[in-house]
Amino acid sequence: MRRLAVRALHDVNFGGLSSVCRLHCHRSHCSAFIHHVDQAWFFALRVGLVTGIVTGVGAALNSYIEYYADNLPERWLGAFGIGLILCGFALQSLQYWLALFDVRLS
Repeated sequence: MRRLAVRALHDVNFGGLSSVCRLHCHRSHCSAFIHHVDQAWFFALRVGLVTGIVTGVGAALNSYIEYYADNLPERWLGAFGIGLILCGFALQSLQYWLALFDVRLS
């Protein structure tokens, strides 16, 4: 019984607030090891807030995306899946195309 209560409390998401605090601690430790960042705490706070906000917005929009995907006809869903696969192939081969055509990015 106690494990269920602990697990239930572990799964609670307070609008991304828990991820902001958790990532703030991780980012502050990581930025402390990076010496070229002038203000490590400001960098950690900024990265943590951006990650938390994106997580909160993604969690809020997830139910609408699921509803839309559940109500798509099968052919549209299949065509969308094929489009995603083709985009994945294109992005994965992009580095080789850039090297082939000798494109400099820096």
